[in-house]
Amino acid sequence: PLPSDVIEIQMTPDGRVLDTSGAEFLGEINPAAGIFGPESFAPILPRSKVDPGDTWSIGGDVPNPFGDSFHIDGTAQLLERTGTGDQEAAVIKSTINSPLDMRIELAKLAEAAGESVGNIPSNAVMSFDGNISMNLTQAMATKSGFLKSAIGDMKMTGTFGFENVPQVGNITGVLNMTVQLTLTALS
Repeated sequence: PLPSDVIEIQMTPDGRVLDTSGAEFLGEINPAAGIFGPESFAPILPRSKVDPGDTWSIGGDVPNPFGDSFHIDGTAQLLERTGTGDQEAAVIKSTINSPLDMRIELAKLAEAAGESVGNIPSNAVMSFDGNISMNLTQAMATKSGFLKSAIGDMKMTGTFGFENVPQVGNITGVLNMTVQLTLTALS
């Protein structure tokens, strides 16, 4: 079970995440929560009114609290509107298939986890180089803006490596990670 912490997410009107707080407990569940936390599963909204069937570009620079930001590209489509009144929801399909070049500075990761940086050099990093694909279908309440549900998958493939890590040195491996997601709002 998850703790009953509150996660605050500061967003732009189109759904881009500016800042988060209160998600620290997710690090115990998902070490990449600072990058791919719960805010990653809300759709990026269009900048103007759309009708079912319309598509728009999503993506851009993704903040990385443990290193430099990285860039992703994708598309979103309004599939349909369901329900009426307070129960109306927009069903949005988001698809990302983009190169992924990301570095995590291990000293920043340790510091964010409340661990001692100790003898971790500032140039010790974990790197990812490959591709990310994500297919999510989300239902978002049109009146409140709350995410009602999300279902989909994310896949990261390519290589990962560690550089300048004491007692490890430089190593590289193959990355093939798949995540399946199902979120449903509690009534």
